[in-house]
Amino acid sequence: MKARDFSSGVEGVYLSEAGRQKYIEEWEKRLRTTIDHPTLRRKVSYRRLIRLDLYKIEKHLLEDRPYEPYASRW
Repeated sequence: MKARDFSSGVEGVYLSEAGRQKYIEEWEKRLRTTIDHPTLRRKVSYRRLIRLDLYKIEKHLLEDRPYEPYASRW
């Protein structure tokens, strides 16, 4: 991101249309990136990882199961 990707106004600083497009492209690229899931023992994308965590939250709310979020192991 560069300064030209932002615009400023009375109410603050905003991403320009080109800046928003760059951000969305990078976000989508990141969501397609895969990692080795320790429990599933296979590669999953970050998009799938978020979905799996949402399923765990759903089970926690509906079935009173304990929720353990995915923790990244750097």
